[in-house]
Amino acid sequence: MINKLTLSVVLLLSVLSVSAQGIKFGIKGGLNAANFARSGNADFDIKGSNTLVGVQGGLFANLDLGRISIQSAIMYTGKGGGTYMDYVDDDIRDIIYGKASIYYLQVPVNLVYHVPLTKGKLFVGAGPFISRAINGRFNAYDKPKNANVAAYYRDRYASGIEFDSNKINGFKPFDYGINGLIGVQLNKVLLNLNYDLGLADINPERRSMYKTRTRSSGLTIGYIF
Repeated sequence: MINKLTLSVVLLLSVLSVSAQGIKFGIKGGLNAANFARSGNADFDIKGSNTLVGVQGGLFANLDLGRISIQSAIMYTGKGGGTYMDYVDDDIRDIIYGKASIYYLQVPVNLVYHVPLTKGKLFVGAGPFISRAINGRFNAYDKPKNANVAAYYRDRYASGIEFDSNKINGFKPFDYGINGLIGVQLNKVLLNLNYDLGLADINPERRSMYKTRTRSSGLTIGYIF
């Protein structure tokens, strides 16, 4: 599936490069701060999601249409977050702590508007994204009153994150949503801020007592050839 996604992006960029003279390619990378937007039920209350710092980087293509451009990319980006949850088991309430780090291959497609400046230009854009998880890990630690809860979580995450909708210790492999960006271009150097709003519930079907959606913001520096 990852190879098919990569091949699709490469073919798209190849077609654009042949059919349009205004296309330029570039590379960018930087940091992002990610967390989860989570909601639960009365017996499994998500109390919060802590920010997790990760990296992002990849290649992009920009099709220049004057003040407007179409920009797509293929990015390796880290998402996830730390959580603490109230969990009820046999009428005993425990607090469970954990941190998930998930890395995706992500393809955004943005419509970007450019504003000329004295030196360089300002740009702002938005559009959809789709991403596929390629690796990840989960660290669970707790301070339970019930020893059965501790044993359950140790067994559940012993093998790490699996991207399988049918496994309770996994996550769904695909994410999608809306992203936005704003930045400046000075000659061939780009500096931009981005925000990703995940719309998919990445929890597997077997763990439907609460929903998990990704959120991330980032800062990247790039170079356009």
